[in-house]
Amino acid sequence: MKQPQRQSVSRDGARVFLEPGDSSSHPPSDKRRTPVVKGIFPPATRAAIVVGKGGEVQWAGSLFPRRKRTADGPFAVFLAPEARAINQARQQHLGSLGLDLDRRKVLEVGAGIGLHTPFFLERGCDVVVTDGRPENVAEIQRRLPGVQTAVVDLEADRALDSLGRFDVVYCYGLLYHLANPERALARLAEVCTGLLLLETAVSPGNYDELLLVRDPDYANQAVSGVGCRPTRLWVLNRLRMLLGHAYIPLTQPANVDFPTDWRTPPIQTMYRSIFVGSRHPLGLATLGDTVPMTQDG
Repeated sequence: MKQPQRQSVSRDGARVFLEPGDSSSHPPSDKRRTPVVKGIFPPATRAAIVVGKGGEVQWAGSLFPRRKRTADGPFAVFLAPEARAINQARQQHLGSLGLDLDRRKVLEVGAGIGLHTPFFLERGCDVVVTDGRPENVAEIQRRLPGVQTAVVDLEADRALDSLGRFDVVYCYGLLYHLANPERALARLAEVCTGLLLLETAVSPGNYDELLLVRDPDYANQAVSGVGCRPTRLWVLNRLRMLLGHAYIPLTQPANVDFPTDWRTPPIQTMYRSIFVGSRHPLGLATLGDTVPMTQDG
């Protein structure tokens, strides 16, 4: 069967390969002159990809169904046992890093229904809680009636100045649901005077690369329908460029989505990593300023 031909176009200074995806972490034989955005699934499909032994890309079947309303309502995805487990692991890990997070002014983006917000409220922080979906923000207001909220879609090209300036920007579980993560990080950096705390799904690999993917149509997924999987180096480089200093913790949260051996990562659908961007150097023994190949669990 004849293989589909790859077409290349320019997007934001990077090459975008319009083909059935490419999850390989190895570079092609040609030399790369710019960071590469690799692949985007056709809009009409929600498909998984399979890479053959020789690196060729093959199609697999549909991976994600359309959103279905259930008896538990549209917010059931946030309240499922596995979602609660990963939230607990994330916040226990964040609390172990030794960062000064008490009594800070915090901007939380991509907050879902506000399940992470109590972490900061318990530390006496003044928190502005945001999400890109109005129905999620309405649920935050119901759950946390005394907290300031706003609908913020980071895919829209609008500044965040109206929200103010913040000691801490908290961006856990959002970046990989964005089609233009670099622009979003730049917008967050503009209002960040201290720390940008970031957790995202990533693509295994040692190169400065960004893979675009289709997100399923759920309340906790991409508003635009397009997400991304950057490599850890891509994220670290962007945070350092925008804020001056960038770190990856020497440990990972205690959850299967957070691998600890990146030399031979396990075969699974999700790989996550934590990042800390900072306006000032951080001399913490819990953080490193390079991409680690192994981390403690």
